[in-house]
Amino acid sequence: MTGQGADYAGPDKTACQGAGAMIGNAGIADVCYTWEMADGLDPNDIHNQSPIVHPQHTTTYTVHVTSDNFGFSATDVVKVTVDFGGLVITPSYIDLAGPLTNQAQAELTINSFQGSSAAVIWSIENPGSTGCTITQGGKISNCSESGQVQVRATNAEYPACYAEKDMEINGGIKDLTAEDASDAGRIAHHGDTLYLVGSAAAKLTAVPNDNSSFPSGQPQWEGPNTPPPGTITFNTPNLQPGTYSYEVGTIDPKGVTVVDLGEDASTVQLSMDSGLLGDMLAAMKGNTQLKDLDPFCTPPLDFDLDGFTSIKASYKQSNSIKYKNPGYDKKKEVGIEIPALAFEGCMFFPCCSGGANFGVASAFYFTYFKAGLGVNIGVNAVKDPNTPSPEWMISALTASLEGTIEAGLRLEVNVPSGFGALGGANLSTTAKLEGRLTNEPRQIEWNASWGGLVGKVSLGIWYVSMDNLIEVSKQKNFINGSETGWKPLFVFPND
Repeated sequence: MTGQGADYAGPDKTACQGAGAMIGNAGIADVCYTWEMADGLDPNDIHNQSPIVHPQHTTTYTVHVTSDNFGFSATDVVKVTVDFGGLVITPSYIDLAGPLTNQAQAELTINSFQGSSAAVIWSIENPGSTGCTITQGGKISNCSESGQVQVRATNAEYPACYAEKDMEINGGIKDLTAEDASDAGRIAHHGDTLYLVGSAAAKLTAVPNDNSSFPSGQPQWEGPNTPPPGTITFNTPNLQPGTYSYEVGTIDPKGVTVVDLGEDASTVQLSMDSGLLGDMLAAMKGNTQLKDLDPFCTPPLDFDLDGFTSIKASYKQSNSIKYKNPGYDKKKEVGIEIPALAFEGCMFFPCCSGGANFGVASAFYFTYFKAGLGVNIGVNAVKDPNTPSPEWMISALTASLEGTIEAGLRLEVNVPSGFGALGGANLSTTAKLEGRLTNEPRQIEWNASWGGLVGKVSLGIWYVSMDNLIEVSKQKNFINGSETGWKPLFVFPND
């Protein structure tokens, strides 16, 4: 435990920034030093027993000491009072916009050393090609090119005592960009236009010249539309479309434009009514139904389009941004929907079907078994410029196969005056298998469902034709149906 009472950090010191002060104790052997980082300490000296520090302001340094065999450890502190330092430059940089801003004022916040009242000598140590000069009053001017200079204040009585600070000379900006805030990589540069669709969200950034940078609180924006002053990067969903420019520090102002297009969509949709298709099909295949009046059961097999609501074809065109490009193009979408393509078979039971005449009226009764299979198809394709491969591709593909089974009894009564009545009872069930293609994630999914067992009793009257039927019915679910829910069948590998 010996040595723990030693003065490891050394005595407190008074110094100026430039000359600095030596701290620590080089006379202690067989110990390891570790200094905590602080103002004026070179990172390469954290294990030096007696480093020279150059703080700008009065600073306390802390050192941790351990013996070479880790037999003990200790902590010590030393205070370095700075009597000549704390150089402040206002503003902290110079821009080159004009004579009113091409200057700055350098001042010392602490300017005495060992009681000296000597004058302060101001100098710029590395003006290079910047052309910067400084008066003995600390005023900096005449800067003509961007770069970095070192401003120094020296005590005239003690030349080794000085304070210094680096200063940025900003010669303008290299570029001004506008980036789509929701799609990184879509960037418009100086002179370009960034197009947005349905949202005015952009990110504006000023890019400094080579070998230059913007100090905190800059740049200053100009132009008809400006982000808040002192913001290098500006990003908000409330950014208004328009032209943004940055004009300080260069004779070649940089500007970029943001335009919100809006969706501007147009749609064309065509439909073909199923009734027309049904009439066309009936004309081609002839009338094979049991009764012209009521083709509810068509033996033995019928290709039926009567289930159609309509066949629909659509085309849509709308504005769309380009993939990783500030421009825009038209997004095109086409679709076709075939709601019900059906195959149906129906069979009467001769033993329990027939008819009779009652004077001017006639009656028919049927027992039957019916089965059907329906196919529904929907296809959508899109050509979107905001995708890596802006060619036509299938965006949605749906298909379903639906089967029905029905068995029942039906009674019809007709009179010559054009009136009629019908009634019946049946049991039916349905099953459905569906498939679809999804894009996110890109996979094929399936879903299966069963409609359960349903019973129905109905009674109706009509006049002239079945199109004027008034019917009352009662339906009951004897067994409830079920559904699997959508499940993945095949997942496409990532490109």
